Amino acid sequence: MLIFPIVANLNSGSLITGSFAGAESSITLQVNIPCPGHAPLITEELKKIDGVISVKFRFPNLFDVSYIPTRTSKQQILSLDVFNTYKAAITDETSNEVTNQQKNSPESKGSGSSCSCGNSNKLK
Repeated sequence: MLIFPIVANLNSGSLITGSFAGAESSITLQVNIPCPGHAPLITEELKKIDGVISVKFRFPNLFDVSYIPTRTSKQQILSLDVFNTYKAAITDETSNEVTNQQKNSPESKGSGSSCSCGNSNKLK
């Protein structure tokens, strides 16, 4: 229960070269594995995908996957053969590109918004 999850997170990053600052996205996968001992199997399969930057396992069955959306997609990640045996579902996702666009929009800076409906412009 302790050793396999630790092994799954060893060398969790891949060797992606180039400048991709702000261009990565991430998803959290909930994978129907029978025990944490299967985490290294899932992690290694995910790291084989071109464009996956890193994979981190969280007990009991969550995998945080960072990837470059111009190199791979959520659909490609979910189409791995291993997910035919161990079903996977996306439980959370983020995109730095969207976050950067929201940060740079006039509404998020608080300038020029004249809406009086009572909604705040805070990101949820």
